[in-house]
Amino acid sequence: MMDAEQILQEIRRLPTDAQRTLIERIVRELGGTPSVPAGLAAPPDDPFLGLLADEPELADEIHQVAVTSRHQGREDFNGDENHS
Repeated sequence: MMDAEQILQEIRRLPTDAQRTLIERIVRELGGTPSVPAGLAAPPDDPFLGLLADEPELADEIHQVAVTSRHQGREDFNGDENHS
């Protein structure tokens, strides 16, 4: 039987998509939800999330732009002329 470190090393050898699928399956099974392979799972109800499902870097970039814009908007609203 393998210990946790050996299992982790085996997982790291897998392609990223396979790692994600395995981790999602483990989380579902530990949470008591039956595991459904990612390819058979129903798409998200939110079409925007569905568009970004395979683009985590793009989702992070969109989030960063939104946060930056919100921060800038607050400075503008507050009359802060010292934009940093």
